[in-house]
Formats: sequence, C-alpha cells, structure tokens
Amino acid sequence: MTTAGLEDGPRPGLDAAAALPVAIRATHEDLSQQSIRFLRYALERPEAARRVDYRSDAALPEWMRRYPYELQPWPTFVGARKLRQIEQATVALARLVESIPERIFGGDPLRLGEFYGWPDELLMALLLSPPNGLGTCLARGDFVDDGEDFKCLELNIGATIGGWQDRFFARTCLALPSIAAFLAREGVRVRHRDTWRSALTLVLENGCRLGHDAAGRFDVAVAINPGDVDSALAVEASNDVFQEVLRDSGTGCAGEIVRCTYQEGMAGLTARDGALFHRDRRISAVIEATDSQTPADVYRCFKARRVGLYNGPLAKMLGDKRSLALLSQHEDSDLLTAAERELVRRHLPWSREVVEGHTTYHGEPVDLLDFALAHRESLVLKAAQGRQGIDVYLGSRTSPEEWRRRLVEAAGMRTMLLQEYVTSRPYLFQCGDHGWARHQAVWGTFSFGGSYGGAFLRLLPLDRGPEIINSARGATEGLIFEVDAPPGDL
Repeated sequence: MTTAGLEDGPRPGLDAAAALPVAIRATHEDLSQQSIRFLRYALERPEAARRVDYRSDAALPEWMRRYPYELQPWPTFVGARKLRQIEQATVALARLVESIPERIFGGDPLRLGEFYGWPDELLMALLLSPPNGLGTCLARGDFVDDGEDFKCLELNIGATIGGWQDRFFARTCLALPSIAAFLAREGVRVRHRDTWRSALTLVLENGCRLGHDAAGRFDVAVAINPGDVDSALAVEASNDVFQEVLRDSGTGCAGEIVRCTYQEGMAGLTARDGALFHRDRRISAVIEATDSQTPADVYRCFKARRVGLYNGPLAKMLGDKRSLALLSQHEDSDLLTAAERELVRRHLPWSREVVEGHTTYHGEPVDLLDFALAHRESLVLKAAQGRQGIDVYLGSRTSPEEWRRRLVEAAGMRTMLLQEYVTSRPYLFQCGDHGWARHQAVWGTFSFGGSYGGAFLRLLPLDRGPEIINSARGATEGLIFEVDAPPGDL
C-alpha cells in the first residue's frame, strides 16, 4: 500500500524529501524534526516498511502477547513545542470539565442531578460535598489535530480508560533494528512516558499529603470487573512500576498493589474502625477500573478522608460526553473567564446535547434538529455514555432516513451528543505487509490530577474515508516518544 505522491514501494535511494506530499511533510515537521527525518530514513530502507507485530516479542508477558489490538510499527517522535501544545490542551480541558458542577450549575445539586439523570437531590448533595474526587481525576482525552489545533472529541473519566497498555511495547519498539539504527544515527534521547507511573505517582503523592499512609506503608487496591483475567494480570504487573514509584518518592514508604472486585463481599474491601482493609491489609487508596458502583464502605472511608478514591461516582458522572456540550454552548458565556472561553473555542468542536429547540451555531441562532438534518454530512451523533465506538453515527456514513430517525429518538431520550466532525490532518505510517499509507489519527492523551500523563495514537488509513477511529474497530495503536526528554522512562 502506498501514498499518492510516492513511488510504488520503498527502495534504496528514493529521494524521500522530494517524494513526500506537502501536507504529510507539514504534519510531521510540526511534530518534530526527528519525525520528518525518520520518515525520510524509513522510506529509503525496504526493511523499515515491513510489518512488525510487537506482540510476538517473547520477552513480553504472555497475557500481553494476547493483546487484542495491533500496534503501528513506526513510532511517533514529538518535540518540546508540540508536547507543550498537547499538555496544555489536555490538562486545561480536564480541569475545566472538573469545574462544571460549580461553574455551570453553581453547585446546585438539583440542577446538576436533573441534567445528568441523578434525580436524588440529597444523594447529589452528598456527592458534591468535599472530598468529592474532583481535582484528582484520572482521565483520557480523545483529540484530533486538524492542522489548526487539537480538538477534543471526548473526555473519558471513569472505570475502563484504555491506552495505558502500550507501555509494555516501548522497549520492543526501540530494540527493532531499523528504529535503533535511526536513533543511534540521530544521537537523540527519547522516552516513552509511562502512564501507569504517572498515575501511581499522583496517587502516592496525594495520599501522603493527606496522611493516608499508615505505619510506613501505602497499599493500593485496584477494583476490576469480575472475570477480567487480563486486567487481573495487569494489576499484578503494575506492582513493578509501583515499587519504582515508592523507591523514587523519598517517602520511605513500602507498599503493594492488590486487586479486588466490588462483588467479593467480605473477601474484598471492608471498613473497620473507620479504615479500609483488603482482608488484613490496610488500604491507602482505591483505583476503580470497574463498571460497578462504589460500595458504601469504600465511599464512607473516602468521605471520612481515610482513603483516596480514583475516580469515584461524581468524576464518573462528568465522563458523560454531554459535559463537552455544556462547555461548547457556554463558549460566549460570562460563566467562563476570557481565557476559558478561548480554550473552548480553540479545543472543542461545536457540540450540543440532542434536544428539541433553539441553540446557536458559532453565534448564529438555529433550530437544533433542523440544523442537524440540513448539515448531516458534517456532524456526528454519539451516545453520552458510549465507548469503543459503539452507538456512534457519522452523518456522512448514515442515510438521511436513518439520521432523521436517530435524531428524533435522541431528542426524546436526552442521552445523545451532536458534534461537528473533525478531520484529521494526514500522517504517513507503515501499512500492510510491506508498504506505507496516509493515515488519520486520534490522540489519546492522559491527565492525572492536573498533570500530563502521556499519550498514544489510534491510526486508520485515509483511504477508508471518514470513519470511527477506535482500536476496537480496527485502528492500529501508535507509540509516542518524546524527543530530547529529561532522563526517566524510556
């Protein structure tokens, strides 16, 4: 598979600089000089264009060799300037979403509950009262770079945030002969930011600051879904990272990560004397990687400030995709500061909850349903609580009849988001058994309690046209390496 403007297949001596289309060159130069130099290097070497399955590395844990998604063989090198743009958009938008209960609803539990479908006013008031988990959220934003800026399609704050698994493949990628030779020739230092390490560092630092460590120990429980074997193995593997975090923290704490499910009853997490225990082990923090509701014992200990909880029910609620619609519709409102209004204009595509009635489109008054029908091909309809590309409908791939039917249904349910479609700028990546192709990309970027936690790519060939770019729907995942980064992770 090849890209228009390039010769058929890679061969030594190809003048890669001349062959690269202008748009491709601009995209990769914007990432870093190493990114564009790597393309020229790869296009001149047939071996670099061969498909490589990183999952076949015998050094990987067996369960990671069963990883269901294929990785893109070519890495992405991001320089300091581009990294700052990614970091700022990721963290600032996550912070703005966390502020929605107070900023948009004035802390009113009744109004907040009505919008998100939590009708119990007293329960919502309890969730809002501090501590509430806001400010320490573990989140992943899905961004598209359209050539002007990063646009946030959704912000995932909740139980099953994918993308951290790519950390296992970083060493395999760097050990590939063509990659290793390129880096040696360039003489640059790169690192793959470990999302696990970033998250666990936040959990430890925040917990020690609040006094959740006990007798020189800091043990973390990760709650997973019952029967999720791969997540269970992943929790065990995370202990190696946690030991590094403990060693480098300077706290002197020992500790471990234990796994549990919220269905285990007395064998899981229980409260005793105001503290939380996993069997006989005192727990300092709970990370929820489960769809199950937070148990009363866990939440009572959290509210009593005896344990950290990531993310908790209020944070999960804000993961509703309609949260972005709230910000989008207030992009000219005094509820946001001037800087926040500019943030929304730059980084959020036009987004609205699907309801009957009037709204605005970039300042112009419109009837929402009439507008959506007339501009079907430039819009996307998605479920507010959906994931893995399920219940996402691209207007350009949906017939007018079905589009109308789904809009009418959505307006009655108030559980759908309407959003302007964002077109990815073109990237060049390896494709097929031996070759390359132009790709479109979604950036999965992590924000942990106000700090940037790394990123990965999901990539799909451009010749597939407008499409839902999701690993579960056939996209390959791409590793991101930061160029000339300070010493740390690979």
